[in-house]
Parts: sequence; structure tokens; C-alpha cells
Amino acid sequence: MGWLMQTKGSIVSQTFTLLESVGNLRANLVCDVALFDDQIIIKECVTKNSATLKYDQITGVECGYKDEIVEKNKSVIGRAVAGGLLLGGIGAVVGGMSGVGKKQKKKTIKYFIISYTASDDTDQFLLFEDTQFFKTKKIINTIKELAKLEDDPPASKEPTTTQL
Repeated sequence: MGWLMQTKGSIVSQTFTLLESVGNLRANLVCDVALFDDQIIIKECVTKNSATLKYDQITGVECGYKDEIVEKNKSVIGRAVAGGLLLGGIGAVVGGMSGVGKKQKKKTIKYFIISYTASDDTDQFLLFEDTQFFKTKKIINTIKELAKLEDDPPASKEPTTTQL
């Protein structure tokens, strides 16, 4: 299970963070997503609650990205210590003052999404955050193969006209 190990008997598995509760699986818990020949088993790593999804229920599988700007406070103490070590007392004051304020950092979040038809015949989806970037492409390709999903057809080079 998890990052370097694979769930016993599975074709491939990886852990993801489930972002929205589904059935008995709770949001914001790390889940092991394991692909077997006939189904996918999603198991919470802490509580061991699990859910299964048959490949004929799956209508799509994708990954996506979202960039966020995260603001963090600068380290006043760290800058004061560094300034003090380099330039003594005045350096500590100047270093501490340079630590006032916030800094911005770009954070990329990678999502893994499985769309499916639920047992009550409604369209649903499982939304995961991918924190490992390790086997996601292999998992997506394997799900597409086992669920017999086709990739998007290549765009035609011929111009098309649409009646509006």
C-alpha cells in the first residue's frame, strides 16, 4: 500500500487524499486506490473503511492542475539571527526589520478525478488530491484500458462549420 509498496494482488495502487466524502469514505483522509482485474478498491488508510467501483460504472478519468498563490509571513527571528551573525547588533536589527511582511509562493495542486455512474443511476465523481505525482499517469491509463474508455479523438485538421 502506498508510496513505494503496492497493495497485494493489485495491478497498480497509489495513495491519494480524498477531497469530498463519498458513501462511507470521509473527506480529507488518505486513501489507497488499488486497481484489480475486475474492480477498483478505495480504502481509507487510517479507518480501513472501503468502497469498490466496477470498471463498467466508470465514465471518465482525468487529472488536472490548479495553481494557488499562498501567502506566508516572513521569518523575523531567522532574519534577525542571520543579520546578527553577519553584521552584529545593527545587522540583527536590519535583518529583523526585513522580515516584517508577507511573501507569496505559488503552489500547484494536482487532482485525480474518476467519474462514474452510481448504483442509484446518478452521475457521480471521486475527487482526489495527488500529493505524490508518482504513478498517476499509469493508473489513469490502466483505468481507461480496463474500463474500455477511449481517449479524446484527435482534432480534425479540416475546418468545421457549426450552425448557431
